[in-house]
Amino acid sequence: MSLALPVVAGGGMAVRAAAHVDDVAAAVTTANKADTAVDATATSAGRLNSVGERGEELADASLIDAVKQKGRNIYQDDESVRMLDHFGANASAANATDITLRPDARKIEVLEEYLHTTQYRRGMDKYMTTAELELHVKGFMVRHQRMLGISANDVAWLQKSMDMYR
Repeated sequence: MSLALPVVAGGGMAVRAAAHVDDVAAAVTTANKADTAVDATATSAGRLNSVGERGEELADASLIDAVKQKGRNIYQDDESVRMLDHFGANASAANATDITLRPDARKIEVLEEYLHTTQYRRGMDKYMTTAELELHVKGFMVRHQRMLGISANDVAWLQKSMDMYR
């Protein structure tokens, strides 16, 4: 599979996994405090950053490699999975370079987190709430589903996920 990801200014610097987990935890904690309406919706459903079921199509190694070639660090180790479990998330982007995924990551999860790192690189997290960032990325993915090669079932999942943030 060949995927042309947009070139983004800035470089990625390798970080220790422990620091990454702390960054993700801090980002999620900050998001929780800033977006109480989102938290209340998600908490009432018994989860934080997930709508439960996941997208259908698994991410293949070439997609993950393409994201790494764009300067992102991908974490899928046991500690990262424990952190995702703790926060009730399927995937996470804590900053402009670090993406945490489950070992069985879905294509839409990889694409979404890549796009979130791009938002961080552009400084969008400074003036948009977590809910706005989520809606921005998911809306982009729905609008550009053919370009991104997203299936109809995965688009339906994205739309359902968007409802959680409205």
